[in-house]
Amino acid sequence: MLLLASCAKAPKSQKAEAGDAEKEQNKAGVNYALDAAKTSVKWIGTKVTGKHDGTIKVKEGKLITQGNELVGGEFVIDMSTIECLDLQAGKGKEDLEKHLKSPDFFDVEKYPTAKLVITEVKKEQNGQYSHKIKANLTMKDVTKSIEFGANVTVNETTVSAVSNFNIDRTQWGVNYEGKKDNLIRKEVNFDINLTANKAS
Repeated sequence: MLLLASCAKAPKSQKAEAGDAEKEQNKAGVNYALDAAKTSVKWIGTKVTGKHDGTIKVKEGKLITQGNELVGGEFVIDMSTIECLDLQAGKGKEDLEKHLKSPDFFDVEKYPTAKLVITEVKKEQNGQYSHKIKANLTMKDVTKSIEFGANVTVNETTVSAVSNFNIDRTQWGVNYEGKKDNLIRKEVNFDINLTANKAS
């Protein structure tokens, strides 16, 4: 069966280290509702012999600002929408998607959603990203805090946040290793582009 996969190594990107979950607080401010049509979450999984890439859809969410600065937010991911883009229908695409949704990986029937809740946002003075974000990521009922850089833009009508990072999937109980001659790497790359519109 085809497995979660990319050529040799995961894409070069920042590593979002997993730690103990942070305390979540209700943030007051201006709410921007997530625009699902303009929001994308792409993934790349790697193994010894190759890679697979695809998308997953955001179900709902919001970003919160105070004084023209991002201070919080959260969004829910619909795990049933995991899609592989590099395989064609009838040539392994359906098998891989079914396997990713199975108990070997994300066990979508038991855990239909994942969630990310922003707990802290700080401006970056230098570097590739404008802000440093801390967030609680919940998958398979496991919640871990992660930290990653993001480019954030806020204006009167929209907020956007763009980031690319790797996580170690085993920290959330996604432990399937693959076959002896085709081992799957622990790192999964996520490319996230969030857009939210000011609530009316």
